[in-house]
Amino acid sequence: MAEKSMSLTMVGVAPSCLGGIATLVRELCTRIETNDNVDFEYIASSNQSSALGKMCLFSRAVFRLYKRMKEVSPARHVVHIHMADNASVLRSCVVLGLARSCNTKVLVHVHCDLGRIYKASSPRMRSCIEFALKECDAVVSLGSYMEDFLISLGKKEDDLFVLPNAISCPSLNPYESSSRKVLFLGNVSEEKGAIDLLDALVLARGSLPQGSAVDICGRDLLGIENLVREKGLSDFVRYKGVVSPDDDFFHEYGLHVLPSHKEALPFALLEASAHGIPSVVTNAGSMAEVVDSGRDGFVVDVSDVNALSERIGSLLCDTELRSRMSSAIFNKMKAAYSMDAYVAKLGGVYERMLDT
Repeated sequence: MAEKSMSLTMVGVAPSCLGGIATLVRELCTRIETNDNVDFEYIASSNQSSALGKMCLFSRAVFRLYKRMKEVSPARHVVHIHMADNASVLRSCVVLGLARSCNTKVLVHVHCDLGRIYKASSPRMRSCIEFALKECDAVVSLGSYMEDFLISLGKKEDDLFVLPNAISCPSLNPYESSSRKVLFLGNVSEEKGAIDLLDALVLARGSLPQGSAVDICGRDLLGIENLVREKGLSDFVRYKGVVSPDDDFFHEYGLHVLPSHKEALPFALLEASAHGIPSVVTNAGSMAEVVDSGRDGFVVDVSDVNALSERIGSLLCDTELRSRMSSAIFNKMKAAYSMDAYVAKLGGVYERMLDT
């Protein structure tokens, strides 16, 4: 067997989980596993089971990583850690410490607004975040919104890489501009803007065209069906629960809305955009770096219910505008957010790390 040009160990959420990070991980594993030049292994360090189940899985992950460190040479080995929320930071510190003790290069891939988490954290958690950023060799973030924070904690610009999440696009734009169905896709929570959406729909309902409907999809953290009834929206808003989106699923919708208060780069936005669906989003995280407001969707301020209502109503009433925006956002996804280009850029990050 020919010698591999590098070894790559990726650590993060189980690919079988729901959510954007798991979606990205599945796509990455599919592509990297077929690369004959890479000795690749994915180690799941978290899942969506009970607290005990998570602890057991993480223990096994640490043991497997320790064995992996003994099996491969550190000279051409990168450990790629996917990091998200508070608990993920703690797990990442353990993994990072083990990898660094074996002189292995470490990439921390941040899937959250780490600056916001740092600001709201206890001194102990801040110390963990500082440790992770100090000890890793490079950081990948989803947008430029984190650059100032990372530099403020001592990371050099040369060690920072902006790599927005990527998505697989259909070969042709499947968008149906005649649809007046609106999609909300994500955790149904105040943080994701679900309450703002309902309030905006209360304001907009008198101006919505006939046949308008809104589907709310995702894990319900609010008791959303009760809120829909209380706000008198049951005639055109329905909760569909947790879904597994595919091409047929997205074909139903004419507009995607995600009025989040806090974000990094949600996969829901990329998935909708890859199917040519224009979006109304807030200027949270790097969503405004994806949506060019007025050209391929609209961006409103966080918690601006009036603007959200106006944009939803105007887009549902203007089929021609939505059609133009659909073409623009679909072409953007194909050109700038394809998975093939993403994997190539990530490979460049690995090579740069190994050459320094």
